Amino acid sequence: MRLRARNSMVCLLVMVLSLSLLAGCSKKEEPKQQDNQVEDQKDSEKQDTADDFFPLEETGKLSMWLLWSNDYIEDYNDLPAVQKFEQDTNVHVDYTSVTIGEAQEKFGLMMASGDYPDIVKHANAYYVGGPVQGVEDGVFIDMTDVVEQYMPNYKALRAGNEQVRKETCADDGSLPCLWTLATNNGVIEGERMWLGMTVRKDWLEEQNMEEPHTLEQWHDYLVMCRDVYGADAPLVVEKTGVDFIGSFTTAFGVYPGMYQENGIVKYGPLEEGYREFIELFRDWYAEGLIDKDFVSSGAADLGNGAYIATGRSGATCTVYAMTADFFHQTGYTQEEDFYLLPVTAPVRTEGDTPQTAYDARGLLKESINITNNCKNVELAARWLDYFYAADTWKTASYGIEGESYIENADGSIDFTDLILQNPDGYTPNDAVGLYTVGTAGTGLYNWAAALATDKESEQIKAQYKWNENASDLILPASLSLTSEESTTYNQYFTDCKTMVDEMTVKFIMGTEPMENYDNFVESLKSYGIQNCIDAYQAAMDRYNKR
Repeated sequence: MRLRARNSMVCLLVMVLSLSLLAGCSKKEEPKQQDNQVEDQKDSEKQDTADDFFPLEETGKLSMWLLWSNDYIEDYNDLPAVQKFEQDTNVHVDYTSVTIGEAQEKFGLMMASGDYPDIVKHANAYYVGGPVQGVEDGVFIDMTDVVEQYMPNYKALRAGNEQVRKETCADDGSLPCLWTLATNNGVIEGERMWLGMTVRKDWLEEQNMEEPHTLEQWHDYLVMCRDVYGADAPLVVEKTGVDFIGSFTTAFGVYPGMYQENGIVKYGPLEEGYREFIELFRDWYAEGLIDKDFVSSGAADLGNGAYIATGRSGATCTVYAMTADFFHQTGYTQEEDFYLLPVTAPVRTEGDTPQTAYDARGLLKESINITNNCKNVELAARWLDYFYAADTWKTASYGIEGESYIENADGSIDFTDLILQNPDGYTPNDAVGLYTVGTAGTGLYNWAAALATDKESEQIKAQYKWNENASDLILPASLSLTSEESTTYNQYFTDCKTMVDEMTVKFIMGTEPMENYDNFVESLKSYGIQNCIDAYQAAMDRYNKR
């Protein structure tokens, strides 16, 4: 379980960072038009055909930078799945793998040196301005013609799925990069939600209470946690008072940051709903229903069992790996009845649709770029296209057929006892990491494999529950700002965000009177927040025209 928890948190950090830095620059041409349906069908058929290019007669060589770490294997090339890729293609890749903790620094050093490899993953998270800016800077090559000439699998996937086509191109229709695409066992599909709110099911049952939905029910539940079970931090929240999934702001129809409503970009703290959220949390804080030390306690850190698993808290935002079993196994609790229940985001009125301000269900994962240092672009492109073929994801996510997994007659896939009951004593989740590439895969990322070690697990139940949260107001993940817009946004937003974080805390804790709220909003406007909104509105308008 500890590896599953660690991997889940790594995955979370990578995705949040990717979303926050995804905006890049765009060109000013009109979007290219789709081929007609006949041509789309022809392209779709190509995905299932073998690529005669592989295996090579003589060993080809490439180099690649990616984010990956493993507690038991030091070299990415030692993974059986990676060795199978090399066997199938006869292409040897020199991988430079870095951990998430060192990625930002090492990426910056690599870019500054100019000594970068043939292929780079994660530029969407670490390259300032994203892949589009990287192409304009001459670091990465434009992939538009490369995909057309050498990548039939990727081309077919784009032609066969309008959402993929729209999100994988820049505003002018060009392709500044490739994208790893989320799949459910090879079928392009966004990942189920893997984080959300959770409460103490055992306490609910003991008090004959239903799981909370409305804000009134949440209030009653938190009062129960405080009065009946002595929880000193019934609800734990982030140090800013607002978590990035907007667990309570969304009940008032606003997100804590930028969002859109019917194509109109808005900034939550400017809206009346944000004031209402603050007034609610101000009351709850005064009643002792919110962690009194939320600014400094770190109680809301994902996986922090010192609060939720010890009775100090009754509700938190967490990831699906943080189950009751996890906290039992890690020793945070000895209570046999301790049980965590995933719940949907709070709503103001029963029957309202719960909303989340962060969505894990997007189709795009990490960007993949071929750099201008690459001496054999055709080889790099064809090798990358190999990972968009119909069956390559099986090796990436399950390992070696007949060894670590079997495919049943109905097409379903099961791990073998080498994974589920490993003879060397590895847990199933640790054993998976010894045979597959996990979240470091290129091409088609199969998120379903992460849940295959226990198909009736609490993790799966949590994902289905949190998947009930809507995400109607979230800005598209592939929205891109121009260089000028990025400059404008960066010029104003940092100071605006700092003020929002500081004032939100002061209002909630009661150190700032609510009479000053209008002044706070006016100060935000004077700090130039409208310039930031305008930048995203322009990007939103271009996105809708792709």
